[in-house]
Amino acid sequence: MRAYSPSDRFVITLLDMESLIPYFTNGNTNLRSFDPARRRVVFDAAKTTDAFEQSLSLIYLSKIYDALQSYSEANLQTLPPMPTAFAARQALLPYAENDAIFIVPGSAQPFKANPLFSGRKCAHLRKRARAVLFYEGKTASDGSRGVLLLNGTTRRVDAKAWRELKKISGLD
Repeated sequence: MRAYSPSDRFVITLLDMESLIPYFTNGNTNLRSFDPARRRVVFDAAKTTDAFEQSLSLIYLSKIYDALQSYSEANLQTLPPMPTAFAARQALLPYAENDAIFIVPGSAQPFKANPLFSGRKCAHLRKRARAVLFYEGKTASDGSRGVLLLNGTTRRVDAKAWRELKKISGLD
């Protein structure tokens, strides 16, 4: 019997037990049970890459947007109070999956909130779709910064685009 190598490919088929009985009664013994724990990859946070953290940052920003949408629907189309990152987190936490989404991956720093939109009605902000709602306080190692725009778009922007977005958004 040959050992399996990592390059071997398998097809997994789920069958009910009654359809397997003929295989066992005819002496066919090459059927094996599937054990997912045997080849499970364990996530090691210490080995994450910058690219992984940057991608995770954009995912977290989109989750923050989902929480913002839920908050807005529950509060007459009004954005939460956001004078600080902490106040925004406290207001959005009941609508978020968990509190980890408010922290920039790979750091202990929270995503910063734009206080200009604190408690504003969504209908009054239609023309400001490109304004920044939440953003990373510091640039990543490649000089980019993750941002969440008012229209729900998340992206990484370089220094030039950040200066333009900062001006549009009324940030210092």
